[in-house]
Amino acid sequence: MFIILALIGTLALTTIVAMIARDRGPSLLIGFFVAAVIISTVTAGKLVNAWGYTVSAAILLYSATFLATDTLSEFWGKSVAKKAVIAGLVADILLVYAVQVTILWEPSRFWGHQEALQAILGSTWRIVVASVLAYVLAQTHDILSYDFWKRRTNDRHLWLRNNASTWVSQTIDTVIFYTVAFYGIIPLLPLITVTLVFKIGIAIIDTPFLYIIKWHFGKKNRAEN
Repeated sequence: MFIILALIGTLALTTIVAMIARDRGPSLLIGFFVAAVIISTVTAGKLVNAWGYTVSAAILLYSATFLATDTLSEFWGKSVAKKAVIAGLVADILLVYAVQVTILWEPSRFWGHQEALQAILGSTWRIVVASVLAYVLAQTHDILSYDFWKRRTNDRHLWLRNNASTWVSQTIDTVIFYTVAFYGIIPLLPLITVTLVFKIGIAIIDTPFLYIIKWHFGKKNRAEN
């Protein structure tokens, strides 16, 4: 029950921000997207139990970033969505840099948590490369694929472009990240399979939230006309 409530809460929060962005502008949703990417990077190190399976704690929030980019693509176009992805990449690189500097900086003799800090926030070069590579390729594909399906269906079948773009993008993200980060260290197939099933399930569940966002935008447009 906790996982379901956490998922609904995450998607509901993304939906509320998207609705507010209708009046405040896409920069608000872009900021939310960047924050979600950064927070996901920080929380990705904790492995959690989900109905008996092991997944990263970042799975819910990071999956919600695809709802954010799909919303940006749907209502502001792929160029705005690309700006969000670029901003997220820059912020992610800045986070990695700042964390590494913090870890390498000699701690004060009064501060005794260096090992804990390094254990929680420190990442090997493989995980860093895997995270950045998976992020860029998956998010870029999501934007291009969403735009392709939107044009192909003449702006109809919202459910199709939402799921068709996200399913493939999440597959790219999951396979690249785990392969680059953990190849030769742990069995990859079970971890990739379980994570991908969860992500596809989240993509299906987030579809009604995108319809709610679309309804809100349409309602506001009708009220202004």
